[in-house]
Amino acid sequence: MDEIKNNYPTVFCHGFLGWGEFDGVDKFVPYWGIFNGPLMKYLRKEGFEVYAPSLGPTQSAWDRCCELYAILFGGTVDYGKIHSLKYGHKRYGRTYEKGLLEDLGKTEAHKKMNIVGHSFGGPTVMLFQHLMANGCQEEIEGTPANELSPFFLGGKGHLLHTVTTLSGVNNGTTFASALKNIGVILIDDLVLWMFTALGNKDFVSNVLDFHMDQWGVMDDPKSGRKSEFRSPFAKQLDINRYNANKLLDSIGHEMQIEAMAEMNKFIKDSPNIYYFARRANRAHPVEGKKIYKMDDDTTIISKIAGAVTCRWKSKVLGDVPEYHYDAMEWLPNDGLVNVPGLSAPFNKPSEIWTENSVIRPGVWYNMPIEHKDHMSWMGLGEDKETFIKYNVDMLESFRRLADG
Repeated sequence: MDEIKNNYPTVFCHGFLGWGEFDGVDKFVPYWGIFNGPLMKYLRKEGFEVYAPSLGPTQSAWDRCCELYAILFGGTVDYGKIHSLKYGHKRYGRTYEKGLLEDLGKTEAHKKMNIVGHSFGGPTVMLFQHLMANGCQEEIEGTPANELSPFFLGGKGHLLHTVTTLSGVNNGTTFASALKNIGVILIDDLVLWMFTALGNKDFVSNVLDFHMDQWGVMDDPKSGRKSEFRSPFAKQLDINRYNANKLLDSIGHEMQIEAMAEMNKFIKDSPNIYYFARRANRAHPVEGKKIYKMDDDTTIISKIAGAVTCRWKSKVLGDVPEYHYDAMEWLPNDGLVNVPGLSAPFNKPSEIWTENSVIRPGVWYNMPIEHKDHMSWMGLGEDKETFIKYNVDMLESFRRLADG
């Protein structure tokens, strides 16, 4: 077995409608280890340095990345001057006085970090590593130098050791594409009405913080705001601005196959980072029919979503070669994300991992498809000891990789 070469910290990024260690709900129902106990606590007992920050549960990949940068390095969230103007929200967000890894790159122990994303955490970590390495030329050209966030300058790809997705929505999912624009907008309206009504109530935000300050539907909990219910209709114009984004900067659209194809066009990978797509499937073909069915041991949320992902077939996606869409090949799924969707980005170099693989940086490794559903990565429905060991083994594998 390869020797241990490092003990770099690992950051876990939750998915859509998820939560992290900053949220009160995590003390009772941890996202990482749901109903199985707090995975972060167990990993720390095993000697790993791990973090599970709370990101916006319905934020876009870009906005989540900007929040993650401030959480890790400290300072005020800067969503970017050009980005904020383009998509119609406030430029600045919350301030984090101390970063979780503000000394990243400055000490041997924190020379690099690993980053893991589940579900929509997949696009989040993919875009995060791109911005860390490459920055954003639009922001550089359109922002006065003294205002520009260091995040958008790039040049920080060397601070990342590995990028791993757990059923990441890396190429999109038919569950989101089937909703089409009108379905996504309807769901956005319902969610944002709820956030507007409840987001300012301390008893709500202390349990699960919605992080929608920049859109105006709630206030920063630290801003001295009044703890109150608010009428959603008074904030309808703010909600409409969010819904005006039909491709990017709207999480519902960004999970669609069409949007992820566009996002992957500008996301670049780095030659010094290791990439892993951990994959799952709990669906099987129905004999005599061109549909699939979720396995009996699928958790309830994944089984309900599977009613769409096991059956829906697009009439138009197959006409666009870069979507790599074949209706039957997209039917195997974990409930919420199809196997092709949670695999390595189609336009990036990739290989199927085997026990004999020589792991190289700059290449995505499609890990073996496991008998899991979308919630299994959180521990739901999993044997506790097996769940913990799986994650310990994953982090051990990061330790045994030489710097890329």
